[in-house]
This record gives sequence, structure tokens and C-alpha cells, in this order.
Amino acid sequence: MRHGGPVLAAAGALMLTFWAGGPGPAHAQLLHRDRCSSITCAESLFQLELRRMVLTEGALASDRDARDLRFLRRRIRSELEQRPGDSFLWLALAEAELGLGDALPALRAATRGLAAGADSALAMRSQAAARLRVMGGERDGAEHYLAALARMSRASAPRFLADLLPMLTQDELDWWLSSDVERLREWTRDYWEHRAALAGVTVEERLAEHMRRSAVAARMFAPPGTGSGAAGNGDVLRQPELRVLPYDDRGLVYIRRGPPLDELRVSSDIFSGLPATTWLYAGVDGSVDAFHFAKSLESGSGFRIVVAPSCDLDYVGSGMSSTPVSVSRGWVLGNAGLSADVTRAAVSCFSGDAHARRANAYMNALAMRQATARALATESPRAPFRTAVPAYYDFFMFRGADGATEVVTPVVIPIDNGIQEPVHVLVTFADQTGGVVRREATSSSVRTEVQPSIASAGETWGVAYVRTLVEPTDRAAYRVVVRDPGSADAGSMWGGNLSVRSFAGVTPTMSDVVVTGSGPSTWSRGSTRLFLLPARSFAPGAAAALFYELYDMQPGTTYRTELTLRRMDEGIGERLWRALTGAGQVRLRFDAQVPQDAGATLQELRSVELPSEEGRYALTVTVTTATGAVAQATRDIVIARDAATPSGGPGDAARDEATEQRERN
Repeated sequence: MRHGGPVLAAAGALMLTFWAGGPGPAHAQLLHRDRCSSITCAESLFQLELRRMVLTEGALASDRDARDLRFLRRRIRSELEQRPGDSFLWLALAEAELGLGDALPALRAATRGLAAGADSALAMRSQAAARLRVMGGERDGAEHYLAALARMSRASAPRFLADLLPMLTQDELDWWLSSDVERLREWTRDYWEHRAALAGVTVEERLAEHMRRSAVAARMFAPPGTGSGAAGNGDVLRQPELRVLPYDDRGLVYIRRGPPLDELRVSSDIFSGLPATTWLYAGVDGSVDAFHFAKSLESGSGFRIVVAPSCDLDYVGSGMSSTPVSVSRGWVLGNAGLSADVTRAAVSCFSGDAHARRANAYMNALAMRQATARALATESPRAPFRTAVPAYYDFFMFRGADGATEVVTPVVIPIDNGIQEPVHVLVTFADQTGGVVRREATSSSVRTEVQPSIASAGETWGVAYVRTLVEPTDRAAYRVVVRDPGSADAGSMWGGNLSVRSFAGVTPTMSDVVVTGSGPSTWSRGSTRLFLLPARSFAPGAAAALFYELYDMQPGTTYRTELTLRRMDEGIGERLWRALTGAGQVRLRFDAQVPQDAGATLQELRSVELPSEEGRYALTVTVTTATGAVAQATRDIVIARDAATPSGGPGDAARDEATEQRERN
């Protein structure tokens, strides 16, 4: 069902305010009775302001500053002395308190409103917003917000849209306004889960961060009324709905992307129309997004996003962030720096006659608008850590319930003095193929005591496991976050993309292959217990255990299993010779029959002796039934005399190649 009736009809006030531009900047002054011609006039304007705050846009708006909010708060309190049972007034007071940054009074007012019979969705949303702004209230606040969202009606939907408005692209906003409220409840919940997964945080942390950013943006990037649009070198943002927000384009970027990792300034006339400052943001893939801001006489007193600056501008560092992050070394401050040169990629340095320069400038502005739109829609990773927690990880995929894929993530972490230590591990997956309508994301979080289980090169390591049910997709963005529960600044995060396998369709199918050495049985699946590690390096001739699952093998079916080890790091001549002679390949074959009581999942655990020749190998397990059906899986391993345990994880070539192989399959 895709139509505009239900929500648009219930959002009349929102449409008047957001899409018609709302009252003029001097509107709030009319609430003072000495500015109005009659008491009736002042009262009607007062009621209109209350409805705007409670039902549509909240306390923060381009024509309502802190002075107006303080006046409204005094007036609301005065009215409540006369009508203490008015639930709507309590909700209005809660919004005013939130707009002024007073979270605890806002919480008390929202609670009074709920007790007096106010709309439960609106009251619980205000309670949640207050809790989310208090450090330590993230979990409770998120639970209240999601509970409020589940109660959202056509009447309260515009207030939830106001929370999302600074985040939404034009396509997302259009979809919201064309959908019924039942779909919006599910979509909004999925939206925040998706954002959290991409940031590498929990949903409660992401919601709390959004509420805090909104308050900071209104406080730091005023004056209001400047909106978004053309300024200086070009018109980058073209969403008139954003013009009612109480901050300029810097506030919009701040809410969407958070504090910049670095800032560049140019020492030029601030009203020249040229960029006066540039904010830089890094992604987990190593990319850098640049937002250029400028003032001009036409843009009032606010900053707006403009196209890339000229090539000869002299940028100077602001000192905002002297030690930006390194993506490849765990998202930790101080490992590498961002150079000012990163912004040059967004600049076209033109030459030629005047006609050619104008044409190039036009194309540059168009490309910059597209790049800015993409960057604004991108979720920034969590704030970088200050102290690294080294770790190794890998992914193993098995069939899960209801068509989902169970991704098991073993994470190996160093342990000081060989004693048990607490650790918090968060693993998230976000589907990147769903577009606007489908926002699939999932996460799993564990806080556990990591026990000593590995000794290597004088160090002691422990292992933790995270299980996550993920919907199959060709491209999922993942984040692996390891944190020290005793220190908020200690941790590491890694991210990238991978293909999440589907075990539906053609049968039989096979899980990922686990190759592991001897050690304590720290992981169990069904009746099998293993020493599961992200290990890919083994000593020559070492004994290894192979584990995998076969799905939908019919009871009584006979099948043959073939294990093949093939060298991968050889030249063309060696590969041709080995292909012709069969040398350099290890093959093992087993014949078996599926037990009558096997069920839908058949587990196989085999012991093999690895080759004595060093090198990189592809280990392939192929199962062929008597009817010719084939199931196959491959895993890459390294045979080396100086093989260290653990291995794998970030920067490990074997894991990267295995991921590429999985994506190809």
C-alpha cells in the first residue's frame, strides 16, 4: 500500500510548517500580549505554538530561539498552575525543557503528561529523548523510544518525522510521506538499526548520539533561519524542507556525520563566496569525504555547503584534530594522519579559454553536488578509540533458522599476565543492496570473560565468539568492534564488505569449512566441540581438524567426500606442470552413507595431516551424492615454519582472499 492519504492527512500542521515555510521569524514575539491587539489573538498564537512543538517539529525550529522557549516555558508553567491535569500542557513543557537542554525536568514533565492521559507515543518519545541525552541512559532511553515508535499513530507520526528530518535524503522523505503508518513503524526501527550497524555501535548508542548531536547543532551552528541552498560557488543542497531547521548547513552535516575528524580553513574574506572552512570525514574503507562551507552576502549569516574551492586556495589546519585515525589499524587515533591533499580529489583544476573554463566549472559543480549528496547519506563510523586493543577475527557461515545465515565470529584478544579478562565484542552487518525501502541490519554483542587458551611468542591470548543471524545478501557492510569494558577510550574497530551466503535453493549445500589445530574445546555447535580460531597459518606436516555441515542430505543417501589441497602461490609454469602431472595436490577420498536419523543437518569432523611443503594452499571439500548432486566449499590456509598463533583478521591476506573467493562463489 503506497499512498499519501493517511499520514499526509494527519500531518496537516507539519505540512504547513515544513512545506509552506511556517510563520515568519517574528512570529514568536506576538505571543507577548503587549504585541498583540487582543487577548484572543495572543491565546490563539500560544495554542498554535504548543501544537507545533508537541505534534510536529518539537522545540527546535528556525523561528523559535532560546528566548522564545524560555517565554513559552514560563507561560506553560503558569497555565499548569491553573490546569495541572492538562496532559497536553505537560507534553509541551517537556518539549520546551528539552529545547533548553534540561533533560531531567523534561523527563518529569513527560511522565506527568503520560500519567494524566497524554498520547502514549508522544509522551514516551519525550521520556526517551530526555533519557537519551543523559550519560548512562542510552539503554533505557532506546527502549522507551522503540516502545513509543511501536505506538506511533497517524496523529503522532509527524513528531517522529521531525526526529528523522535532518537525516533523510529526498528519496527517503518522499517515501515516508507516501507510506501508511504501519509500514513507517517498521521502516523507522529498521532505519536506526541500519545506521547503528554502519557506525559500529548499538541502537541505543546511535539514538543517544543523534539526540546529542541535534542539541549541539542548534546551540553551536546558529543563527537560525539560514537554511540550505545556493551560496557562493553553487547550489549543493536542494531540499526546501530543511530551511525550517534551527541551524545552517554545518549543523546538518554535524547531525548526519558527527564531529569532523579534521578541519581546514582558508585565510580569505569570509563573505567572498569562496569556502571559508572544510570538514573532513574518514570512512572505514579508507575514503575521505570533504564538505566545503562558505558565507556570502546572499546567504545571510549562516554557512552553506558549496562546491569545491579553487586550486590555489591556501588551506591552513585549525588544530581541531591533530591526530586523525588510521583505518587499517583498528580505527585508533594517532596511527596515521589525514593530509590536506585529500580534498584535491574533489577539485577540478581547469585551463583553456573562458568557454572551456565555464564548462569545466559547471561539470565540477555537478560532480560536487553528487559527491556531497552521497557523503551526506553516508553513516560515519563511531568515534575513534585512543588506545588500541589488538585482535584477530574471522567469519564462518552456517545455516540458521528461517532462511537466515548464522555467522560465527571468533575474536582472539591478548590477555595480560595470562589471567581472565572481561571484553566487549560487537559485530554488525548491514545490507547495502536494499535501497530506500528495505533497510536490513543486524548485530550481536557479547560481554564475556576471555580465558587464556593460546600461548605464542611469549604472549597469552584468549578467544571469544559472537553468533549473528544475518539475512543473505550479495553485499553486507560489517563492523567488528572490540572494547575494554573498563575504559571507554580503549578498543579497536575494523570494517569492510562481504557476501553473506544463502543456504536455500539447490540441495545439498555445505557450510563454510573450519580448519583448526589442537587445543581446548572452546566452541560448540550441536554435538561437536572444537578449538575454533581465526587461524590460517599452520606448521608443515601439522595435524588439523576439518569441520563442516551438510544440509538437506536425504537419509540413506550414499556420497563421496573428496579433500583437495592445491598450491596457490606458484608461477604459470609450475601451475601448468602440476595440472598436467597432478603433482603438488593432496587428495583424500571418503565414502559414506547418510544415517537414517541424521535430520536436515549432517555434521562431519575429520582429521588430516597438512603438507610438509611451505606455501599458500586452497583446501577444498567436495561432496558428491550417488545421484550426482554436488556441494563444495573452499578455505585458504598457509603452511609456514614460523607460523604464529593466532593469525588471520585485519590485514591478513589469506582472510581477504578467502572473502573474495566466498564473494565469487
